[in-house]
Amino acid sequence: MTTVAHSKEEYAQYTEGITDVMSYLGIDTSKDFTVNGMKYSKNKDGWYESEANSEAQTAYELLFCKLNDAPVVTLNDAITV
Repeated sequence: MTTVAHSKEEYAQYTEGITDVMSYLGIDTSKDFTVNGMKYSKNKDGWYESEANSEAQTAYELLFCKLNDAPVVTLNDAITV
């Protein structure tokens, strides 16, 4: 899913609209859902994220740590340390 939101507020408004449309189509977005074979869920920030995107992010974080000989942590952990 691509958006041109420039802030969390704009993205929240965008996802609210998406949630309304999904509800109209009978898709319950309060839990994981599938569209055209792609599984989606809300991430810890409340943003919709595909399973493929989550897996790619995890793979990137692992590769980044291995290439930099760093302990394996998530990028979010590294930012808060």
